Amino acid sequence: MFSIGVYPAVSLADARQRRDEAKKLLASAIDPSAKKQADNKSVQEKRNNTHAFKTVAKSWFATKTTWSEDYQRSVWTRLETYLFPDIGNKDVGELDTGDLLVPIKKIETLGYLEIGMRVKQYATAYLAICSSAEDDPLQSCLCNGQQKPDCSGTLILAT
Repeated sequence: MFSIGVYPAVSLADARQRRDEAKKLLASAIDPSAKKQADNKSVQEKRNNTHAFKTVAKSWFATKTTWSEDYQRSVWTRLETYLFPDIGNKDVGELDTGDLLVPIKKIETLGYLEIGMRVKQYATAYLAICSSAEDDPLQSCLCNGQQKPDCSGTLILAT
């Protein structure tokens, strides 16, 4: 069964044209229904891939032209090593705190606390660009690296 559309949304002329196209496909031994489903699926995949975490990261990274080559290499290597394997193909709109916590907690268990903090900053920076993160859900979940000593001002004054 092949659906052409619903009247009056599809005019009689359009319906006849689509019928003729379907007949041509059948003459070429192509199932018009399967072709239509495959076309719809490829359009949906393209639409989904434009919002994949890795794709958004690439567009965010392209805006960072003022960074030195060494720093760019460092940031991109961290993203490829720590974030992309776990969440690179996920849709940005569907990411939640748990998805982002998994790779960052892995980094912290390796003992790389500063790298974990920086990777968290990179992730939230370009999630904010695509407006999928209204707030920073990881702010209270992760350690913030080294803490400043409380007595630093008094030590300076004492000398």
